[in-house]
Amino acid sequence: MIPNDVNISSSSVQLFANFDSGNMLRYERVTSSISAPPIPINSTETDTTNTNHNQGADTGVSSISHPLPKHDIEFNVWTKRDCEGTAKVNGNRSWFYFGIKGGHGKCVRFNIMNLNRQARLFEMGMLPVFRTVPGHEKWSRIYTRPCWELNNEDFKLSFIHRITDSKTSITYFAFCFPHSYEDMQILLNTYDTLYNSQLANHYLERPSIQINGSDIYYHRETLCYSCDQNKLDLITITSYKGITKGREHHFDRNLFPDSPHLTKRPHQFRNKRVFFLSSRVHPGETPATFVFLGFLDFILKTDDPRARLLRDLFIFKLVPILNPDGVQRGHYRTDQFGVNLNRMYLDPDFEKHPSIYAAKSLIAYHHINNSISPKPILSINDIFKDFMVHEKSTSLIQNNDHLLNTSQIQDKSTIRQTHFHQETRFETKTMSDHNIYNNSTLEERTINAENRPFFIERTENGLTSNMTTEIDDIDIQRASPYAFHYVNENLELHHDLFPVVNDDDDEDEGNLRNQMKGNEGSDDEDDMFSSGQNNENGVQEPKSPHLSNPDFLKISPYESGVAYYLDLHGHASKKGCFIYGNHLPDDEQHTDNILFPKLISLNSPHFEYDNCNFTIKNMYMKDRREGLSKEGSGRVALNKHFGILHSYTLECSYAVGKSCNAIPPAENESHGGRVSPPTPCSLPPKFTIEHYRDVGKACALAAIDILPGRNPFTRVAHSTFKTLHTLRDYLKHQIRQQRNKMGNSRTGASQISSVTNNRVKQQQQQYLTRVTHTYRTTNNLATTTQQQQ
Repeated sequence: MIPNDVNISSSSVQLFANFDSGNMLRYERVTSSISAPPIPINSTETDTTNTNHNQGADTGVSSISHPLPKHDIEFNVWTKRDCEGTAKVNGNRSWFYFGIKGGHGKCVRFNIMNLNRQARLFEMGMLPVFRTVPGHEKWSRIYTRPCWELNNEDFKLSFIHRITDSKTSITYFAFCFPHSYEDMQILLNTYDTLYNSQLANHYLERPSIQINGSDIYYHRETLCYSCDQNKLDLITITSYKGITKGREHHFDRNLFPDSPHLTKRPHQFRNKRVFFLSSRVHPGETPATFVFLGFLDFILKTDDPRARLLRDLFIFKLVPILNPDGVQRGHYRTDQFGVNLNRMYLDPDFEKHPSIYAAKSLIAYHHINNSISPKPILSINDIFKDFMVHEKSTSLIQNNDHLLNTSQIQDKSTIRQTHFHQETRFETKTMSDHNIYNNSTLEERTINAENRPFFIERTENGLTSNMTTEIDDIDIQRASPYAFHYVNENLELHHDLFPVVNDDDDEDEGNLRNQMKGNEGSDDEDDMFSSGQNNENGVQEPKSPHLSNPDFLKISPYESGVAYYLDLHGHASKKGCFIYGNHLPDDEQHTDNILFPKLISLNSPHFEYDNCNFTIKNMYMKDRREGLSKEGSGRVALNKHFGILHSYTLECSYAVGKSCNAIPPAENESHGGRVSPPTPCSLPPKFTIEHYRDVGKACALAAIDILPGRNPFTRVAHSTFKTLHTLRDYLKHQIRQQRNKMGNSRTGASQISSVTNNRVKQQQQQYLTRVTHTYRTTNNLATTTQQQQ
């Protein structure tokens, strides 16, 4: 654990933050207990376009919503910025988490002096959280609305709380509901005990004989270790249906550092695609963890046929904390090097971004290994042959000198200091980076290649290569995983597929900037200041080129082994829960793309479909401070490199819902107990842990609703759409209306040929037929066998 040395007493009261995820830089006791007179509310909330008001916000005009009641003790508290005390310190400072001992019976006022400007968040009704141990042990929102004050760059938040429990109790306060790295380890250890049954041999020998309540296949392993030597856990959950004797490969020697004698890889399963779920790439976005746990708890249910169906259909690969070092250190947004890891997916460096490299490598593996294509298109060896651990019948340790020995594996402190030598197979060449839009050469760089380099030029007739290629060269290219790939088919330039943003698509830039005052540290801060360029000094050598191999795209999105990629986040400036998705140029694919979040909205009253964003602009915006594009986020990069159709970021407000939607009742409810929630309230709720968990459950349900006729308790049948087919047609009509409004020349809709649409429809139908046939055949076989017995 990374200690926090703030542990200072003031009379009989002591504040401290020396625990996992704690954050408090320092504090001081205020001698006077007299509250300052209230200051009028700043009028920027009611008129964001007024120039004078905006100038006031920049020059330090304060804004306090109301005076706080009289208090007995007052403290000024300062939070640590991310990477405080290092050269990588940055401006993210919204997360606070500290405890207080003493003060029994006293009303205490806390002034958090230096938060990011989160005016909009607290205007929405955001309340910090507290818990008392022992006593009030469940995290709850504080009871009194806080007041806030903006002073230049610092946002001062003040709130009060009366210490009412026993004199020995400790009360904790946090920005939002905490869940530390240690909390997650304790929880996963509990799951290990509950679900880590050893029934694989039984189902391999007698697959038709089901054991009641024990169909859950659960496997936990260490995907890799972080830079601080924390575990990056990988949880695999499915049913025993389709199990084989074969195990998943040790496909990347950078991963799975534990000894294979101690921890084996999970079994492989026939005809199952992967649902990948991750959270906490931004450490302070704690709502993500509770969405994750709601999803996890639902797919582990043994008494719900929908959960059993999900386990029969998918292999769930779950990474609960992508940034364990940032979580443990009490950071808000970055890792210990000040890096926003959700911009590193295009080319992750295992030495610097081990968790992102590991997640992308894992998805690349399952994209190929779990593909449901009837004919093999790409093999694991094509991509990972220079990284794979060759598994033989004899000991891996004895036959691979470059692997760690047992003592090294047990001592994880040696793992990241062990470097593997990779032989350079290609001769050195020089190539110029070429701009496809203005036909200009940027600068030369040295590369490793076996064949002659080429670049693509834009001409009046389309795109052409600057060289011709002989057949022998192409054959050599196919044999070399890192050689250049020649294009042997005609190319079309689709503006939708490139990071070209036209301001006409969006609201006036000036108005948007004014609306976002007081919102630093959130994703939308990046969106509003997007004119900067990437802050790269020249072209850098790729760190993981095998994970962006264009051959990945040979596998159709409907045949990819990865059915869903869902990364979970928190959000500071918008209400409710919603999804950021990708803009796909094909109407059929984009319909399926937006269908998933629409189905989430039918299963949870707290999910806002109208807040979802699938624009091109939201795929390529650049961060104001870092200069990094959202193209490097997981949802965009994985769609770009692997063609994953259902690739999303789920965002949840820290504070409150936008509305409380009435969701339709479930079909066949009388046959399965009460599955419909009570009539929702008319006012949007202040979000609690239970609200976040409900959204996680809805994400799981949407994955079976999207398959026609599979969910026995579907809500689609009682919605205004009645059938999934009608809902798809409605969404497709919306897409075409929007594209016609924007202009076909810009959206590329007119460039999608009827041949392409027919091919996509055929792939859709083949996938649905294959899934239905596989599931029904297996069920019929099991039923027949049981009847015979």
